[in-house]
Amino acid sequence: MLNLYDFGSRNYDPALGRWMNIDPQAQKYYSYSEYNYTLNNPMYYVDPNGEDIYLHYFLKNNHHGGKKDPDADKMFGAAAMTRALDFLNSGKGRSDDILIMKGIDNMDDIKANVESDVATYSDTYGKTAEFGLWSHSGIDGPFREDSKGNYDQLSVKDWREIDFNWAKGANAMFYGCRSGFDQGEWSEAGNKKSFVQQLSSMPNMQDVQVWGQTQRSWPSPFTDTRVYNENIGVGNHGYPNLYGW
Repeated sequence: MLNLYDFGSRNYDPALGRWMNIDPQAQKYYSYSEYNYTLNNPMYYVDPNGEDIYLHYFLKNNHHGGKKDPDADKMFGAAAMTRALDFLNSGKGRSDDILIMKGIDNMDDIKANVESDVATYSDTYGKTAEFGLWSHSGIDGPFREDSKGNYDQLSVKDWREIDFNWAKGANAMFYGCRSGFDQGEWSEAGNKKSFVQQLSSMPNMQDVQVWGQTQRSWPSPFTDTRVYNENIGVGNHGYPNLYGW
């Protein structure tokens, strides 16, 4: 009996490390092998087997107190990877999806990256089903501290200008601390609406489920369960340390 993994559109042989069927979209990529996966770049792209685009970005080039903060870079990257693995293991994919995961150096680059990725892949893979951002955040939304101690942050109006090319029933997910804070818990917010509440009312977010953290976020090996262990406590957020109990 062959021990093949069924990915819907084709089968994978883990013993050989090869696809056993031609990519059903091979005619769109003449310069690549008919058996290639994610344009031969699995560290950059994920093809979970559907007809949508999934944009997962994490902020890198983080600083704390004027010094580089590699632990933050590693933590956000590992968290984004965990979400990608959860999605792949969920079985929710269909044929011809693509998940794009990349690190972004600063908040000002997000608009250009979103619109470039949408323009590059929408003809082949369709509309954007999910946008996820892993970063520091506060009641005013995601931010990055730069080398001078300043906050690199987009206003809600800046987010309004981004063309995500949303699919029906899409999700915009912000994984940083308090991006969707509970007004009853945070006295410093007063009567102010949370970042995701403000964003969800923008014209480019109509019919999109905008989600944020209601309280502080902590590193965890799982996207849906908060877990803390000794390795995480000393800043080992990468693989395999993330799962070293």
